Amino acid sequence: MSVLAIMSARGFPVSAAFCGLLLLGGCAEGLNGPTLIAPDNPPDLISQGKPVTSNTRFYDRDSGPFGFGETFPVSNVVDGHGGDTRKPEGGWSFWLTGDGITDSEVTIDLGDNFELSRIILQDTHNRHYLDRGTRDFVISTATNAEGPFRKVAEDSFTKDEWKNLILKSVNVGGYGHPVIARYVRVHALNSWGDGGWWGEGSVGLNEIMVFGSLAPGGRTGG
Repeated sequence: MSVLAIMSARGFPVSAAFCGLLLLGGCAEGLNGPTLIAPDNPPDLISQGKPVTSNTRFYDRDSGPFGFGETFPVSNVVDGHGGDTRKPEGGWSFWLTGDGITDSEVTIDLGDNFELSRIILQDTHNRHYLDRGTRDFVISTATNAEGPFRKVAEDSFTKDEWKNLILKSVNVGGYGHPVIARYVRVHALNSWGDGGWWGEGSVGLNEIMVFGSLAPGGRTGG
């Protein structure tokens, strides 16, 4: 699936400055805001639909005596949906940790070793509530599930990026050598928002998009 199909058709807002970072051939202003223009050969999106785990529990409003029929599992970060929206098949587009969990790791298994080019993230602000989301984060990678995991990037969502769900592009090759990895881990260090009425914040993300190509010697079938 093309980058255009993943981002433009699924509700990802993109700032004008981001268009230059993404290098997708530019942006065109449409009636509904910026629209990505995909190039002939977009970079490979290698994370969508891949297995993903977290070291903490996710926010589950189905549980307990006052369940509201909503869950926000970690699998949402690789489902191709963004913008704090409802998915066509039901459920919301984003992941949230449980109340009070403001430090959490998400690990994606790409299925093989890839040479990574960049990673694009979209935060969540929990719809109109604006009370949850990730602030600072670290990205690390490994070729084995047991590690060691090596830090390849450290960054933060600005308040504007959090409030407006602006995509954030992270260059993981900035240390002068290729990043080869099967496992990509995003460690959310703290949160935007205070948890609103419940008074307990939590971290979360709409999407983690990893781009790259199969590393030399890697399999062709994932």
